[in-house]
Amino acid sequence: PWAPPPPQEVASLLIGNATETEQLFRVRRLRGSARVDCSVMLADPEGALSRDLFENAETWLIAPGRALPLDNAGCDAYLIDADGLPLTLLAWSAEQFPEDLLVTTTDNSLPGRMIALQRDGARLALAEHPAVFDAPPAERRPPAEACGVSVKGSRLDWTVPVSEAAVLTGIMSSPDGCHALALDRGEIFFLCAPAEAIPFSAGDLLHLTPVEIDGGVYPERPENERAFARGIHIESETHAVLVLRGNVLARGSMIGRQPSVDFRAELTPLKGCRGFHDACGSLVEPLEVSLLGDGVSGVVSLRAGESAALAEGAETLLVVRAEDMPVRNAECFTAPIDQPRLLESIWIAAAPAP
Repeated sequence: PWAPPPPQEVASLLIGNATETEQLFRVRRLRGSARVDCSVMLADPEGALSRDLFENAETWLIAPGRALPLDNAGCDAYLIDADGLPLTLLAWSAEQFPEDLLVTTTDNSLPGRMIALQRDGARLALAEHPAVFDAPPAERRPPAEACGVSVKGSRLDWTVPVSEAAVLTGIMSSPDGCHALALDRGEIFFLCAPAEAIPFSAGDLLHLTPVEIDGGVYPERPENERAFARGIHIESETHAVLVLRGNVLARGSMIGRQPSVDFRAELTPLKGCRGFHDACGSLVEPLEVSLLGDGVSGVVSLRAGESAALAEGAETLLVVRAEDMPVRNAECFTAPIDQPRLLESIWIAAAPAP
């Protein structure tokens, strides 16, 4: 006799209901704004991911013998629970289990593609599978003391100036590290940065120019990534300042200062500081910056919040932030630029560029 074809869906893995009753699954997938380095996530899924990175739960009622399809076009993760099933993490790559047309019944699926939900005494459990892990902890792991400024410090930020040149009439600073620079014509320019980034006084004529870095050769740029940064160049008769945020460090050559120290920088994980999750659930791995080359005395190591004198004191580089974010929420305020390496730095010269 004729039999209808078995139900099929394009999926990477299936959660099969191997119990004798209907089961209501609660499924939370990674946010669309989540960015994941697959090698980092799969090396330690429970530690790399946080619950903040997942969407609100969708509910699915699955009959006995049927299966819930889960897609994965690249590198994905889900949090799943049900009545009697504790919150469980699923994480895998499409390279491990490519999407295919799968039969969504528990008795007819490709080997390795079905994760069975089954009875475990009075509770439920998912069968052992390479994609099944314990859920991330409900409370974020506290960062180590060595993380220091990477946890407590503020970030760089600024407003877009209306005028290219204006006279500074006053500076008002707030406890959060932001400064309101009052300019003539009634304009206010806001700059959130350490106080040493503002070596200006009332009466100075300031030239304010947005800076865009898109390409170029910089040793600290991550491999296979294009140099990318945005900043603001502020200059008076006595000082030149470049405030920069991106995946490269600030240099005088970026604003045409010649000659200027063109140091080399090497970035390594900060000793004693394991990765931690920030307020947005992003995984932050602080870095240490090592400077060497012409104009640098030996090898100078900097952590976030530290500065180094360059060119025999004629220039200063201040590192505000230096961190990798291999797992991050790209739409949250702690990731102002959607890239895995975030460097925030300030270059200061005691004399203007010629």
